[in-house]
Amino acid sequence: MAESTTSRAKTPHQKDKATVPTSTDTSTKPALKSSAALRETIANAKAARRAAPKYDGDDVAKPIPAGRSFDVPRTDFEDDHLVNPLHKRITSAKSDGKLDISGMRLKVFPQAVLEMDSITDGPAWYESVDLVRVNAADNELEDLGWDRFDESTEAAENPSPTDVFAALQTLDLHGNHLHTLPSILPNLEHLTVLNISRNRLKDTNRDILNNVFKIESLRMLDLSDNQFPGPFPPLVGCRGLEDLNLHSNAFTSLPEGLSTCTALRKLNASNNNLSGLPPLDLPNLTTLNLSSNQIAIDDLMVAGMTMPKLTTLDISRCRIDHLPRLPSKFPQLTTLIAFDNRISVLDVECVRGLEILDLKGNDLRSLPAELSLLGLKKLLVGGNPMRAPRRKILEGSTECLMEWLKGRLPAGVGDDETF
Repeated sequence: MAESTTSRAKTPHQKDKATVPTSTDTSTKPALKSSAALRETIANAKAARRAAPKYDGDDVAKPIPAGRSFDVPRTDFEDDHLVNPLHKRITSAKSDGKLDISGMRLKVFPQAVLEMDSITDGPAWYESVDLVRVNAADNELEDLGWDRFDESTEAAENPSPTDVFAALQTLDLHGNHLHTLPSILPNLEHLTVLNISRNRLKDTNRDILNNVFKIESLRMLDLSDNQFPGPFPPLVGCRGLEDLNLHSNAFTSLPEGLSTCTALRKLNASNNNLSGLPPLDLPNLTTLNLSSNQIAIDDLMVAGMTMPKLTTLDISRCRIDHLPRLPSKFPQLTTLIAFDNRISVLDVECVRGLEILDLKGNDLRSLPAELSLLGLKKLLVGGNPMRAPRRKILEGSTECLMEWLKGRLPAGVGDDETF
């Protein structure tokens, strides 16, 4: 009787074991349910995101109020990719006075900048500061349009550009398509830095340059990589200039009156059509770049040429066939760059006192051994038609070249290291 009871008791237990799902069944079914649920959650989130308003949240700029257009073409960017970042940059500029709208492919200057005082976002009116720096470089601006705005009927209700930029110190417009500049620039009494390089300025009537030269406060002026032609107009203002860049234009002369800029420290007139130099009296000039012109080197030696603090002179690519005694004319000269010329003979006295001498790509057929006694820190003479020394030495380090030159000194010369 007991045995039958036991066997009957085991039968249900065995039946339960047979119906227990395998390990494969337990892992697959919940996983399928979980994947379906995850896909459904993602689909719902995407649908909610598409349905949500574009300007939602405290960390995103609010929509621009109606009637306050940024005047930005919508063909380049969608609203949420261009207008909103522009709005943020203008709002930020109200706090620190530095507006950066560079590299935004703007075709017109944003009118909202001129109306920034009426934008309610950002700091309270008593915490706002004046604009001191505007960087609108690397856009597609052809005309800033400030003059048109100044003359418009809205000017009676909104501040003029002269008022908006009254405290402006730096204006960077390089890398645009500008063919003209606003006539109000001389009204910006605190403007010290103006960069209008890499534009399309031609100025055949000299209106642009004559207007720029009226900015008495300028300290740095960059006119490089434009299309300014012919003789340079007289420089009647800008007497506080310290840095003047005229690189890559078509000027045939330096500006008359340049000597009135007694604070000038750097002058870059490279890659123009200069065929001569006027006498220059520049007591604080330290760097002069005249490369890629057609100047006569003797123009630098005339009696009226005075640059007592000149330390760096670049006369490369000027078809110069000899070197005068430049250090005797410019006692502080330490760097002479004269590569790619026609210099065939090198006189040691013409380079005495120099620390850096670059004569690559000339017509030198030999080097005086006495160069090794001048204390040159850098001597570059590669690309000359010299048979000796070997190219490895000629184009190697200055130390190796100096050792080779010392080995060619006459007996007894240089033993006391004086020359």
